[in-house]
Amino acid sequence: MQNPLISCSVALIAALALLGCDEPPAEPDIPAVSSLSVGPAAQCPTSANAVVGDEAGLVAAIAVASPGDVIAIEGYFGITADIFITIEDLTLTCATPGSGLYAESGAGVIDILGALADGVTIDGLVLDGSNTRDEPFFAWQAAGVRFTNNTVTCGPYTCAFFGYTPGTVIEGNYFESHGSSSGVHLQSGIDGSVVRGNTVVAVAPSGHWAWGGIRLIFGDNVVVAQNDVSGPWQNSMSPWFISNSSFSNNTVEGAVWDGLFFRSAWDNVIRNNRATGSGDAGVFAWHYVCGNTFLGNNLNGNYNDWGVIFTQLTGANSMAGNQNVVIDDGNYDCDDDDAVDPNIITGSGAVEHGVILGRVISEAANSGKYE
Repeated sequence: MQNPLISCSVALIAALALLGCDEPPAEPDIPAVSSLSVGPAAQCPTSANAVVGDEAGLVAAIAVASPGDVIAIEGYFGITADIFITIEDLTLTCATPGSGLYAESGAGVIDILGALADGVTIDGLVLDGSNTRDEPFFAWQAAGVRFTNNTVTCGPYTCAFFGYTPGTVIEGNYFESHGSSSGVHLQSGIDGSVVRGNTVVAVAPSGHWAWGGIRLIFGDNVVVAQNDVSGPWQNSMSPWFISNSSFSNNTVEGAVWDGLFFRSAWDNVIRNNRATGSGDAGVFAWHYVCGNTFLGNNLNGNYNDWGVIFTQLTGANSMAGNQNVVIDDGNYDCDDDDAVDPNIITGSGAVEHGVILGRVISEAANSGKYE
């Protein structure tokens, strides 16, 4: 079965064997442009190779574009079919602030825009994925994609999906979810990517139990900084299989479960983040979380005053600046030398033992996905 986060159309290009493309959900009304005005103020370019004002014009302009061209959208209009960008270094932007695209109700649009070439830039647009089957934007097997300063209403699966996109930059965007499975979702081949200065808001319960407002899986040397993630995401951030990366100066609030949910995370720096209002811990370090540095994080105001939970399959992590309860059951040999590598915790907070895995175990039993 195929991952629902990959469009059915993209699955024809390359399949990821996970879940399936389902029938489209009931289609909500399209929000007015004015309701999206809380996003970033777009700075539209003063010149472009083409200015388009409807779907036909946009499709035609992309068809004849050359690498490095700039296409500007004038106004806010609907599309009836997915639009794929296969021209390298093409920029799609606004002609005037508030310009953008939405999926027409009942049209069966899977993704509004798909970037399938290196260096594609999407900047300063309003994108409404309410009536898509997946999301308003995806990028697939494309390096150096830039998604910047956009105002996005998320689709039923994600707010934006990036797969095999090394060197991606996702910066300065506003994302709003009304019940997406995942938020800003980067999966596989995402080395060197930057997720910075975004606002990711859930206004209704959103997310799969293992995913979150910002979801990263299988990446090295990733930067996640200065983001604001709020509302009832299952987890505000969920980095899995991430190494040599940094998570700094992020604010996360109101997760159903955990502020930051790490699994298979090695040699990362988690610094100066604020996680509050979580239904479980500020930070939950699950399986194979080793050698990470937790420094100066504000973890006040989470359930039961739990700042960090380290489960048995963690070790060699360093935590400084602890002012909250830390549950440390770390008992893992991270470097395969037949000796347990303990976690090192300093600060004034209490260190306890006996982690509660009720959330993970119960979800696993229900979903059949416990590993």
